[in-house]
Amino acid sequence: MKKLSASFLLTAALAVLFAARAAAQDVVRVDVEHQGPPISKYIYGQFIEHFGNCVDVGLWAELLRDRKFFYEAGAKDSPWQIGGADLSMDEAEPFAGRWTPALTLKEGQTASLTQKGLRFRAGVGLVGYLWVRPSQGITEISVMLDAGPDGAFTWWPGEQLKPNEYQKLEFHWTGVAAEPFEASFSVAAEGTGTVHIGCVSLMPADNVDGMRADTLACLKELDSPVYRWPGGNFVSGYDWKDGIGDRDRRPPRKNPAWPGIEMNDFGIDEFMHFCDLLKTEPYIAVNTGDGQVENALQELEYALGSPETPFGKLRAENGRTRPYAIRFWGIGNEMYGDWQIGHMPVEEYVKKNNAFADAFHAAYPDLYLIGVGNVGGWDDVFIPGAIGHIDAISEHFYTGKKKETLPRVRQVAYEVKRISDAHDQYRARWQNLYAESPLPIAMDEWNYAGGKIIFGLAGIRFDLLDGLGVAEGLHQFFRRSDLYMMANYAQTLNVLGAIKATPVGVQFESTGLVLALYRKVFGSIPVFSQINDEPFGLPGTGIDVSAAVTPEGRFLTVALVNPFAEPKEVRLDLCGARVHPKGHVWRITDRENDPNAYNDPEEPQRIAISNESVDLKEGTVTLPPYSVNIYKAEIVR
Repeated sequence: MKKLSASFLLTAALAVLFAARAAAQDVVRVDVEHQGPPISKYIYGQFIEHFGNCVDVGLWAELLRDRKFFYEAGAKDSPWQIGGADLSMDEAEPFAGRWTPALTLKEGQTASLTQKGLRFRAGVGLVGYLWVRPSQGITEISVMLDAGPDGAFTWWPGEQLKPNEYQKLEFHWTGVAAEPFEASFSVAAEGTGTVHIGCVSLMPADNVDGMRADTLACLKELDSPVYRWPGGNFVSGYDWKDGIGDRDRRPPRKNPAWPGIEMNDFGIDEFMHFCDLLKTEPYIAVNTGDGQVENALQELEYALGSPETPFGKLRAENGRTRPYAIRFWGIGNEMYGDWQIGHMPVEEYVKKNNAFADAFHAAYPDLYLIGVGNVGGWDDVFIPGAIGHIDAISEHFYTGKKKETLPRVRQVAYEVKRISDAHDQYRARWQNLYAESPLPIAMDEWNYAGGKIIFGLAGIRFDLLDGLGVAEGLHQFFRRSDLYMMANYAQTLNVLGAIKATPVGVQFESTGLVLALYRKVFGSIPVFSQINDEPFGLPGTGIDVSAAVTPEGRFLTVALVNPFAEPKEVRLDLCGARVHPKGHVWRITDRENDPNAYNDPEEPQRIAISNESVDLKEGTVTLPPYSVNIYKAEIVR
C-alpha cells in the first residue's frame, strides 16, 4: 500500500479523487490505500497530580482528613474537634511532621478527637488503625463510629496498652449498610495522664493496598497506556523524599502549588505499584523549579539504581529490591509561567534543562526525556537551545467552553491543530536542527476547563458536548500522527477528571467514556478520510470523521461525531478496499438526546457506550443527535 509522508496530514489534494457531495446525504469518503504514520498508543495517556480531590478522595482510599495532624487539632483549619481534655501540640518528639497532639486527662476525664460529616459507601466494611503513646495512668483507649443505631465501637483496656511507647492499635468493622451513610469518627481515652496520638487511618475494607477498589475498576476499563505523575504545578515545589519510607512517618506538608495539605501517603513507590496494578507505563516529572540536579539524580537512582547504589539500597530497604522500569521522564513543568515555583527567563531555563537532561542521559542513556515547551516566544528560544538534549517537547492547553454548540465542540480540535501548525513552522525554520533530532510533541496536559465546580477544587462537571469535543480532539491527534507521540488527558480523577469520584461513588464522565472507547476499538493506522468536500486536516462545519485500520490490516474503523440536534444520514464511500456487509457500531450518546446530559457518581448513569451489529451492505448509516459513533468492519481482500 502507498504510504503518505507528513503531508498526508495537511493536504487536501486527494479530494479531487472524489465526486461532489450528494444532495440528500453527508458523504464520508475513506481511502484505505493512503495511510499515515501509526497513531501512538500513548495518545491515550492520562495525568494525575496532587491537586484537589485527584489523588485524595479520587484514588487514595483514606477517609479521614488531616490524619497526621498538620493543623493544630481543634483549630479553625483542622477537621478534628477536641472534647473533654487539655490539648497541647508536642514538638519535642513528633511522630510525623512538625508536632503530635497530646491529650492530658485529669482524674475521671474522658478525652476525645472527633471528625464529623464522614461519608461511607454501602455494602463495604471498614478497617483502620491508630498510633498512640499513652502514659501510665491511661486506662482505656477506644474508637467509635457514630452512625446512629448502626454505630460501631472498639476499645482497648489498660492492660493491653504499653505505657510510654508508641503502639499500633488496629480495628475493623465488618457490618455493612444497605445505603451510603454519614457518620462521625472518634478516638477517645480515659484515665489520668497524657496520650499522644501519632496518626489515624480509616479506609474501606476493600481497599487495594491503600487505593480505592471501585476507582481502580474504572481505571482498568479506561486502560490508559501511560500515566504522568506527580504534576503539574505541584512538582515544582515537591521533594520526592517526603513520599518514601513508612507512610505513617512521612511528614504532612502544605501543598506547594495548590490549596490544601499533602499527606505524602502516595509517593513514588505507591505510584509504581499503581502502574503495576493497571499494567500501564509510568511517566515521572521531576522538580526543576526549586529542585536541583543532584536531588533529581538521587530520585533516578532510587527508582532505577541497583541495590548496591546508595539510593537503590534505600529503595530495597523500603520493600522493592528490583529497580523499577521507568522510561519516560519529564524535565520540569510549565517553567515558562510566572505562576510556577522557580520560574525564570527562558534563556536561563535552557541551561537548567540541559544540565538536568545531560546528567540524566549520562547516568541512564536509555531514558526518554521530555522538556518543557510552550508555543510562542518560549519555544522560539527553548527549541533551538534544548534540541539534542531532550527527546520530545511537551505542550499544554486548556480551553474554556464556548456558548455556541459547534464552536464549543470544535475548540479542542482547533487547539490541537494550533499547536501542530506552530511546530510545522518550527520544522521549516530549523530544518538542520530537526534533521538531527525530530523532537515530537507530548501534549501532556490537555482538556476543557471552566464550568461549575462540584467535585472539589477544579472538579468541573462535563456534559455530553464535552465528550463530543474530546472525540474530535482525538481525531485531530490522529490527523497529526507524524507529530504527536503522546497526549495525557488532564486530569484522570475529579480535577477536570475523566472519572468523577465521591467518597460513596465513582462514575465515568462523557470524556472518559470517549477515551476508553477509542482506546478499545479504534484502529492505529490512520487512513485518508473526508466529509463531503471539506478540506482534509481539520474539523469543518459538519460532522467530523476519522478513519483507521487495525495494525494487521484486518479491520477498518470509521469514527463519526455528530454535534447537531438532528440525526444525520451518512453514506460511506470506500476506496481501496471492500468491507464485510456485517459490522458493529459503538455509540456514546444520551437516550434523550440532551447535549447537556451528564453522569454523576451518585446518580444512575445517563451517558453510556452501546454496541450493536450493523448492516453496511447499502453503505448508508444514521447518526443519532449529539453522538460519537465508531463503525468497525472486516476488510475483504
